[in-house]
Amino acid sequence: MTRPPKVLRGPGPAPGRCHWAGQRVSRRCHPRLERVSGRNQRPRNGAGAGRRAGAAETGQRGAVALELVVLAPLLLAFLLLTVGLGRIELADGQVQGAARDAARAASLARTPTAARITALQTAAADLRGAGLSCRQMAVQLDDTAFHAGGLVRVAVRCTADLSAVTLSGLPGRRTLQGLSAAPLEKYRGIGG
Repeated sequence: MTRPPKVLRGPGPAPGRCHWAGQRVSRRCHPRLERVSGRNQRPRNGAGAGRRAGAAETGQRGAVALELVVLAPLLLAFLLLTVGLGRIELADGQVQGAARDAARAASLARTPTAARITALQTAAADLRGAGLSCRQMAVQLDDTAFHAGGLVRVAVRCTADLSAVTLSGLPGRRTLQGLSAAPLEKYRGIGG
């Protein structure tokens, strides 16, 4: 039994002259084919017929280097700004935490004087433990409602040294403030 001959569909070379049906097509049969990266390919929309491969890409050689030179400093500046803003937000959170802890410690004191001393010591220890160096630190205690069932309010103000983030264009120091309040227990003795 003999096999029937292959039927070629569409425009193509005459049977027997060139390879067809999934095999390699030579340039001799199809002069409009270009050699690109070692393979024969048909040009799209008739463009590129007769041109050498890579001719259109020669104008793009310096574009990547130029984009890198322009975009790299911008990306670096954005990264430094992001890190700087993150450090400022972290320092602000540490000051808020110090105010909260100072208010809680002051609410446990028996006298307003002891509450002031305890609040100052607690806020300083908190900020020192968090690694935040304050050029100036102030702790204010509002003891107008310092009685059983009352409320004690603490404000911590810290001028933080952020010289590590000056490279990002942010200031080297910033004044941060934290406010907090803590209730005094209703059934406890308050000293005079």
